[in-house]
Amino acid sequence: MKVNRVAIFISTSRNTEDVFMKIFDINFKYLKELELEIYVGCNNSSKELRDFVQQRQINLIDAMFESNWNDEIDSQVQIMSSKYNISSFMLLLDDFLILNYNKKHLYNVMEYFVNNNLSYVRLKERLYLTKIFNSFINNGIVYKIRNTENYYNSLQIAFWKVDSFRACTKSNAGDSIWKFEWLVINENWSVQKSVIQYDHVIEKGRVRQSKLKLLSKFGVSFSHERAIYYDTSILHIIKAIKFFIFGYLFSSRP
Repeated sequence: MKVNRVAIFISTSRNTEDVFMKIFDINFKYLKELELEIYVGCNNSSKELRDFVQQRQINLIDAMFESNWNDEIDSQVQIMSSKYNISSFMLLLDDFLILNYNKKHLYNVMEYFVNNNLSYVRLKERLYLTKIFNSFINNGIVYKIRNTENYYNSLQIAFWKVDSFRACTKSNAGDSIWKFEWLVINENWSVQKSVIQYDHVIEKGRVRQSKLKLLSKFGVSFSHERAIYYDTSILHIIKAIKFFIFGYLFSSRP
C-alpha cells in the first residue's frame, strides 16, 4: 500500500550503524508488510553498511559528511525528498526494536495523516494520565498535542511531512537532538492508542541492561562492541522516578 509517496526513514550514524545492522533484520519482517519504500540515513557510512543495505535492496541516503545529528538528518531528508520525490515519511531511530503492530490501525492513521495534510502524527500514546485527559475532549483517531506538552516534537516513531520536519531542523541548525524535541513550530498530533509496540535498546551509546534478555531472544548480542548501560540498578530506578516527576512532568522548555 503506497500513499502519496510516504516512505519509511531510519536514522542512523557512523557511530551507531552497528546497532542498525543488528536490529534491522528483526524489524524487516514488520516493515516489509507495509509495502513502503525504506530509506536509511547515515553520513559518511562505512563499506560494511553500504554492502548491508545493497544486499537487502533498501536505499541508503549518505550526505558524505559528519556534523551533528540535526544537520546530518536535515541533509539526508532533503536528499530523500528531492532525489526520490518523497513528501512524507515514518521516522524510526536505529535502536528501535519493533515487537508488534496493528497493521489495519496503522494504515488508517497513515491515510488520515495524508488526507488531512497533517505535519506530524506520533504513533505511540503518551502517559496514562495524558491519555485519560484526552479521552474526554477527543474521541477521534488522533488528537492535537497541546503546545505546552513536554517533548512536543518527540522522536518516538511518527509520521512526518518532509516540509514540517525540515522547518524544525532548520530552526534547530547546529543544535542538539534534545532541543529538537522541545521545538513548537508545527501543529502536531498523536494517536489515541498506540499502533506500534517497540523497545528502545540503546541509551547514551550503551546497551540497556534491561533489554539484554529481549535482545538475546532475537539472537542479538553486542559482545564487547558496546558497554552496558545499567538501567536496572536501584540508583538508576531512583533517578528515573526523579526524572519522571521533575524532569518530565514539571520540566521547562530549554
